[in-house]
Amino acid sequence: MKGNNDLACGAPRIGVAATVSTVDDLDLGQLRSFLAVTRERSITRAGVALNLTQQAVSKHVRQLERSLGVTLLVRTSRGVLLTAAGEQLAADAPALLHDVGRVAERARAAGGAESGTLRLVCCPATTALFAVAVVESLEATVPGLQVTMTTA
Repeated sequence: MKGNNDLACGAPRIGVAATVSTVDDLDLGQLRSFLAVTRERSITRAGVALNLTQQAVSKHVRQLERSLGVTLLVRTSRGVLLTAAGEQLAADAPALLHDVGRVAERARAAGGAESGTLRLVCCPATTALFAVAVVESLEATVPGLQVTMTTA
């Protein structure tokens, strides 16, 4: 049975330090660099996309691998291949970055007093669909706002 660190292409595991760090060691910049590499399938092209040098992107990926204690990429002369761990991280990381962005928005909104509750009263027969669209739009636009709807 293959373990979590086996490569998607079946090659042996290489180049990871034996010590595993905690999740506290994760760096969002490293994660963004890794995702750029997965999109571009090249460390050099990822560097161009991020306005970083190839060396900086490569260092970010190595540091991320060290933090997680797994190999994420296999570097080849034609680009990179994702390991099973790399595939999993590439699938999960965009949601993590999105959530971190939402947390930051909510913190900024709370700090700027852009939060609170809005109570919307409407007649269900005539405005229900319109009101739902308005509520969704308001909540998406103002991260700290919570809208409750009641009927008249």
